[in-house]
Amino acid sequence: MEYFETVIGVEIHAELKTESKVFCSCPTQFGAPPNTQVCPICLGFVGSLPMLNKKALDLALKAALALNCSIEQQSNFDRKSYFSPDLPKGYQITQYYEPLASNGYVELEIGGKKKVIGIRQIHIEEDAAKQVVKQGYRLLDFNRAGIGLIEIVSYPDISDEQEAMEFVKKVKTTLQHLEISDCKLEEGSLRFDVNISIKPHKSGSLGTKTEIKNLNSIKALGKAIDYEKTRQRELMEKRETVKQQTLRWDEANNKCQILRNKESARGYNYFPEPDVLPVQLSKSFIQHAKSKIGRLPEENKEKLMKMGLPKGDASLITSNKEVYDFWNETIVYCDDLNLVTNWIKSEVFRYAKDKSKIREHVTPKRLALLLDLLKLGKISHQGAKKVFRLMWYHDKQPEQIVNELNLNLENDQTKMELTIDQVLAQYPKSIEDFKQGKDRALDFLVGQAIKKSKGKLEPQKVKQLIIKKLDYVTK
Repeated sequence: MEYFETVIGVEIHAELKTESKVFCSCPTQFGAPPNTQVCPICLGFVGSLPMLNKKALDLALKAALALNCSIEQQSNFDRKSYFSPDLPKGYQITQYYEPLASNGYVELEIGGKKKVIGIRQIHIEEDAAKQVVKQGYRLLDFNRAGIGLIEIVSYPDISDEQEAMEFVKKVKTTLQHLEISDCKLEEGSLRFDVNISIKPHKSGSLGTKTEIKNLNSIKALGKAIDYEKTRQRELMEKRETVKQQTLRWDEANNKCQILRNKESARGYNYFPEPDVLPVQLSKSFIQHAKSKIGRLPEENKEKLMKMGLPKGDASLITSNKEVYDFWNETIVYCDDLNLVTNWIKSEVFRYAKDKSKIREHVTPKRLALLLDLLKLGKISHQGAKKVFRLMWYHDKQPEQIVNELNLNLENDQTKMELTIDQVLAQYPKSIEDFKQGKDRALDFLVGQAIKKSKGKLEPQKVKQLIIKKLDYVTK
């Protein structure tokens, strides 16, 4: 196996975050009833004429600049002809001969080492319809037909599935932060194709490649690459032929299945699109677009590290724009950066799996108010978690929930000491165990005091008082 090298190229298809389709005015709302967001243009009726959506062009240009591409001052659209039930016109409007941008790159850091993955080109194209198989019938929903996409095509610079996954994660984060695409994998607004070939070590020529189409998760991308590279290597070791094929990933059986023999570009009969005018961009327009990009995720990460966050925390917070924005707003109200970060890493990430509920009730200001109650010793850590959970699902202020559930901690020193004295009197053996160096005995005594107070005492204060009463100095 060490004798062979894997060569991988990835194509990322990202839906552009526009309110209308790329060549017509039909809306792009996800989840609308089937075939309700269509018109003669996106249905391919004879005589209908497409017109390029300017916002789609602006977003594609922003993506190309953020990914370090060279921008062509003139780009053109082409027709990619093939016949499929989900392609109403019998061709797809795309950019083949003269794409919008080329020769970009993404810099990755894997295992402490940096690697640059080149981007061959970025071009604009339209999406196809959605096919749904139901009760033995193949149904077509044309709501998606004509939605604007950018296709980001890498050079074959990727060596394994880990690099491929990190590449798409980096691109995804960039597109989300700049609001170019929402990149919702579960809604199909981000999909991947991957080309894989195997060649002898240090050979100058590439092997026969296969293409795996329409991968809809980063995890599936990694699993599909691992399966296909292993299959090709086994064929090479047996001196059997790797056929140029188009494959699909079968998630249920964890294997690739053959869709068809892979087409060449010649098989698509590309020719210039006669109904869409060329895109002409002046140097000043490109420069103005570049000046409006703003801070990229990597720059945000550096900013957080300079503020004192560990590299891992900074990477996690900046990996999702919504989380990063939430963090940024929360620290306006609570200046304890590490406390805010830890709660976002644990509680916000845990509950944010239900995307529709982010910020619905737990706003940055409410989280900060809850953390203030915790810092002031008015509630325990466990109490704060309970408040957060209820606050996530109910429109209530943290202090209101604390009062309703009677979660206020008992800060009366006399009452606290009385409770601890009662526990110490009840468990003399635990006191002896603790004096003999058995740390579990201390945890037991603390737990009993908390239990006796019905959760009204702060564990750390109880621990300190017990140690003081037993005249025990920790080292």
